[in-house]
Amino acid sequence: MTPREYLNLVVKPNVEEFIQDVSDPRRAYNAIATADALAAHVFYWCKMNMPDEIRGMKSDDDYRGEVQRSRPNIGLVHDVAKALKHVEMNNKTNKIRTEDEVQPRSFGFGEGAYGVGPYGGTPQLSVLIDSRKIQLQINVQYAVAFYEKEMDRLAIF
Repeated sequence: MTPREYLNLVVKPNVEEFIQDVSDPRRAYNAIATADALAAHVFYWCKMNMPDEIRGMKSDDDYRGEVQRSRPNIGLVHDVAKALKHVEMNNKTNKIRTEDEVQPRSFGFGEGAYGVGPYGGTPQLSVLIDSRKIQLQINVQYAVAFYEKEMDRLAIF
């Protein structure tokens, strides 16, 4: 499966389901896991077709690290995916330490990003970082949009 096929057949449907119910952990976990895996699909495509794009990177984790340096919101998605997979993270560079930090939380007026998620305090999956609630929906959408633009740039069809 090409990265583009994976995006269209797996990632986008999972993200759409998550957007329909941002409080559902199953939908969120599927969207987060597949958005995270999209990075690996792009990395391995580059490895086979455009190795200069990933020069110096030995694994898809290295690729994720490069993305995270310039786009922390996308790095957050990768950190959450690792925490959900491994339950507990001992790496001090990860912003998320345990999967328990990923919870449905209510957002009051002014607490969340403008125009993101439901209004009226309906719970939505989020993480707490430095006592600040961060909505996962918008970060997953940013990650998917970034990797889709990368595929466009690399002419992955």
